[in-house]
Amino acid sequence: NRGMVKRVKGELDGAILDLTRAIEIDPSQWNSYFSRSHARQEKKDLPGALADLNRVVELNPDFSLGYHNRGVIKSQLKDYDGAIKDFDRCIAYKPQEAIYYLNRAGVRHLKGDNAGAKADLERAIDLEPDSAAVRAHCADHREKMGDLDGALADATRAVELEPKVAKWRLERGKLLCKKEDYEGAIEEFTRAIQLDPMLAEAYGERAEAMALLGDTDGAITEFSKCIELNPKDPSPYHGRGTCKRVKGDAVGALADIDRAIGIAPGEKRPYVDRGLAKMDLGDEEGAEADFRRALEIDPKPSYTRSFAYWFLARLRYDRQSWDEALANLRKACEADPVEPDYFRFRIWLIRARLGERGAATKELDEYLKVRKATSNDKWILGIASFLTGRIAEQEFLGAAVSKDEKTARGRKCQAHFYAGTLRLIDKDRAGAEALFRKSVDTGEWPYAEHRSAKAELKALQAK
Repeated sequence: NRGMVKRVKGELDGAILDLTRAIEIDPSQWNSYFSRSHARQEKKDLPGALADLNRVVELNPDFSLGYHNRGVIKSQLKDYDGAIKDFDRCIAYKPQEAIYYLNRAGVRHLKGDNAGAKADLERAIDLEPDSAAVRAHCADHREKMGDLDGALADATRAVELEPKVAKWRLERGKLLCKKEDYEGAIEEFTRAIQLDPMLAEAYGERAEAMALLGDTDGAITEFSKCIELNPKDPSPYHGRGTCKRVKGDAVGALADIDRAIGIAPGEKRPYVDRGLAKMDLGDEEGAEADFRRALEIDPKPSYTRSFAYWFLARLRYDRQSWDEALANLRKACEADPVEPDYFRFRIWLIRARLGERGAATKELDEYLKVRKATSNDKWILGIASFLTGRIAEQEFLGAAVSKDEKTARGRKCQAHFYAGTLRLIDKDRAGAEALFRKSVDTGEWPYAEHRSAKAELKALQAK
């Protein structure tokens, strides 16, 4: 009993010692193994937890929760077939328990059996049609399967069933963000905060949505409130730091992101954003170290990894170290980027500058045949058409427009940089210099092209 109490109180080491002693005294007590499995799982000792649960079901083969918990552990250890067998056993014992179907659905998805997963979700809903918790679980599983519409429908139903539960509002808001309905998301986060003013995560999510709408001041305020409520969470420091950088406060950004890294040094994304702040402050050596640290933390392909290579490539590009820049750009393309268009444009520029214009155009054309469409297609395809010689410079520069004034300035920054680079490739130094100056004069420093235009001007002046 003392071991069980310690586990509930979070004294995991003491709980494990007491429960181990209880097992030594009476190894036939399955509940001692069961309690120790919980403590071991919370300590991240999954093999130890699994061993205890194996003993639980040996001693009490009719205890369905033992099979359920063992299925969860097996899933975490990637023994998906074993996990499904355990959930099957649970369902055989208690076919009316929705949670068993929900957990089996998760494992079936991990095995690639989305049809089976969906059938399990529907069965869980049939068993408990008025359970907001079941709907919320279904929303989570559908999101992981890529069914955002289905996930949102379930999350909406959870809110309808229990409109005064802040957590359901929070989860629905997250899905609205993924659907790029940021205004709707902010409304849900605001309702969640009204229901639970101490829900730190809701402030952080509202901050993210505000930042995506361009309200960096509002986002900074929300991140600060999140920090006030939960100062040990690294995410709001990181978020506030990135917003400060967007506002041009690289020093403040560096301080916040340093704090985030201090709390969670194993997270890769803050190193990338700290590297950007260091780039803004002219510390290229420190920036490169941070980008490389991000790559070291997680070698698997990811959005963050692709951007770490992209920023390394930009450092090399601006120093005109073409071979190294090209190598990093190719790694960026291989690392699962969401939208690699600008990586591809830089590859074209480098190859053209190395005298491989025809081959560069052929490579870019091959990419364009398979690229995924985006909301920014007209402008992206315009850049590609200009680089590959399908539209003239004047037409390209004239297309750098937008109803949004800031977007229009950004496009002018980009257009003049690309046009300047082509003039440089064609040996028109004076024309190139004039276009690079126009790019810099937009003042749109967050754009990669702005920094590169400045680097080109510096290189031209040095010759």
